[in-house]
Amino acid sequence: MNFAFRYWWYMFKGLLKGSVKIIVPLAVFLLLANIASSFSDDFTGSVFLNTITPLIIGSIALYGFFAIITLLLIQHKRKYYEIVDEKGYCMEAFNYYQQNYILGKPVNENDYIGFAELYQKMGDYDSAIKVLNSIKVSESNKSVRAIYLFEYMTIAIAKNDAALADDIWRLNSNFINSVISDPKSGPSTNALYLVMIYADCVAGRYDRAFQICRDFLNSKHIRKYKTYKENFLVLKIYLLKKLGREAEINPAVIEFNNYVANEWKPLLEVTRTELRNDVEKAMRGELPV
Repeated sequence: MNFAFRYWWYMFKGLLKGSVKIIVPLAVFLLLANIASSFSDDFTGSVFLNTITPLIIGSIALYGFFAIITLLLIQHKRKYYEIVDEKGYCMEAFNYYQQNYILGKPVNENDYIGFAELYQKMGDYDSAIKVLNSIKVSESNKSVRAIYLFEYMTIAIAKNDAALADDIWRLNSNFINSVISDPKSGPSTNALYLVMIYADCVAGRYDRAFQICRDFLNSKHIRKYKTYKENFLVLKIYLLKKLGREAEINPAVIEFNNYVANEWKPLLEVTRTELRNDVEKAMRGELPV
């Protein structure tokens, strides 16, 4: 499948999923209202059609609008992701990103966080930290601040620097707690829980890490927002290995395989490769970061 279409469809499905929470309740309400009014003497089939037709037309127009918006949104990084999808996190991808989003461009927090992630993927952790240190992300911008902290702590953990990861966690504990206690925070909560478990792992706090990981995988939140669920499942395998709970590892691997085969739909092929490497690390007792 053409990558541009695959990227568009991936993003479009995300918008559709979010809109369902609005469209479906509205449609149900109007349907129930029509059923209720059908008991009145002046109700006719035309009255029903006149009520329901604008909803249908409006829904089609809304989804058409979403399709156009998605098409516009993906243009910003389509070429970069196309390179990564085909060749992985390579110098060609790095050079393209730097030229098109960093050098001579106005500072965009999301682009700089992505640039730090690219450095991290290529193993240059010091440069990644320098990029993150060059920007300030306000706590009022919760979703971006959460990803900023996620990236910063992930880099510290990849460096095996438990002290740095714990320092970032401690200094931002109030913000982190405000996000994970907010039911509306969605994927931001997943990102922060994941990186906190990583921090516990790199510091050797395996019992606590396993308890948090297990509880989060059993939570209503992860059933609603599946972001990073595959990573939590890999961490579960890793922690069972570190805790010596060998009898539980095979069922955890089966659980992981079932989820990846039936529910996990990543955009980039390189992500599949990374996940395979991560689960192999986990089964050897190596931290999958």
